[in-house]
Amino acid sequence: MNHLLHLKLSAFQKAWDHVDDKEFIISDSSEIAVITKEWLEFISFQSDRGLVPLFITGTGASQGALITPPTSDTTKPDLFKSIPNIYTIMDELEGILEREKSTLQLPDVDALLQEWNTLKSQDKKDRTIVARIFDSLQDTEDQNRKELWKKCTKKLLYTILFAQPTKFHSDLSTLYKRYNAVCLTLNFDGLLIKKLRSEEGLSCFSLPTKEECERYFTRLHSNNPSQRELAEIQLRGDILYLKCDNSGFCPQKENPVLPFFQPRSERTVPADVLNCPNCGHEMTPYLSFPGSHKKEKDMRDILQVVWKYLSYSVGSVTLVGVSGDWDPLIIAFLGDLLNERDIPLLIAEKSHRLTSAIRELVLPKQHHALAVQQDANLLFNVDSQTSHGAAQPLQQAEQLKHRDEFMEDQWDKPEIISPIDEKELYEELNGSSMRGFTVFQFERQLRDEIETLGLSSQLGMKTEWILEAGPKTRVCEGEGGSRGLYRWSP
Repeated sequence: MNHLLHLKLSAFQKAWDHVDDKEFIISDSSEIAVITKEWLEFISFQSDRGLVPLFITGTGASQGALITPPTSDTTKPDLFKSIPNIYTIMDELEGILEREKSTLQLPDVDALLQEWNTLKSQDKKDRTIVARIFDSLQDTEDQNRKELWKKCTKKLLYTILFAQPTKFHSDLSTLYKRYNAVCLTLNFDGLLIKKLRSEEGLSCFSLPTKEECERYFTRLHSNNPSQRELAEIQLRGDILYLKCDNSGFCPQKENPVLPFFQPRSERTVPADVLNCPNCGHEMTPYLSFPGSHKKEKDMRDILQVVWKYLSYSVGSVTLVGVSGDWDPLIIAFLGDLLNERDIPLLIAEKSHRLTSAIRELVLPKQHHALAVQQDANLLFNVDSQTSHGAAQPLQQAEQLKHRDEFMEDQWDKPEIISPIDEKELYEELNGSSMRGFTVFQFERQLRDEIETLGLSSQLGMKTEWILEAGPKTRVCEGEGGSRGLYRWSP
């Protein structure tokens, strides 16, 4: 880590120095409090330099979400007690199959479930098993299989519909507004979008495809500085969606419908929530779990867009509730990002266990990455810790206006200062007053760096996370031995 970041993350650095095979995650609550407070201050510092915080969220980020049952006396759908993970969904599916076995025999699914349970007992994971089970029940003309599948997915859909954002989602929405944070999520609960949409004056979008991500990053920005356009990127694509399976003609059949989760003041089930918008026939919920070639390609495509348009402006990465056990592409992507940007990573994991993310990104000590054992809802105290240094949209617009006027006036003038080293630059930027020409010189240096990174990203980095092995191979070796493998070509 360069000394600029070292000065801002002293507690982080001190903890990082002591990471090893036995102490791979920080568990002391007082130490975690100091590290996370420092981390929020660092996010603010990086924001002042024009860099955004990147968050990557998984199932752990939605733990503790309150499921509010509907108050309707006529319709009371079956609900999960909490936002389910893949294990909960598989247990539910297995329970339904057990109850229906007297009338429905599915030997192929039974064999796959047996293989799944064997792997689970050995603490092993195979995404292709899950994908094959799902596909055998939803990509079929067998109506009995479809009805069985619908029982499970309707319960999942209604649970998400009535789930409420957690404190973590509230904290993250605040960081979105203050520092233009960006979140890549593996979840399909829509809780962050639900929280953001409850705020006044915000336009927010859930982006599940490569094309939508590209349109967002290349959009024309509004001239109205008070209009904010925020996005959450769905790394796994359109995982939960509805399809019309009307036996007759319907133009909606080839166009899956994504559930639209709005904040609800009344806890009632809309009668037409599953109805096709074209023909009115009840649609079938589909769950597309990574494991198929198409879903893997979708994730690679989205990561490539993120790399091309966002990577050069990332100032920090926070991983919340993501084990990485199911998603090696994300781990490899982060390895490249941390290398190229020389930025730190903070991992929040609720349990004290050695996840793939910690094993590959923290233990090798090739990156400045640290893991803390903390519940997502207790991770930050945003309101009390980040009240300073956050410019409002109108203030930001005024600052940009003055900067642009100054640059137009100075662009053709000869150099008026000599280059300065990082320490001097830090002292200048951290001081109470900044000379205009210093900011201008820093701007020009930064623009040159961004132009170089932009050229590299457009050429495309051949890395393991896009499944193209380059001519060079680096094995990450830390104090505990070989931990990870990244491939790239310059």
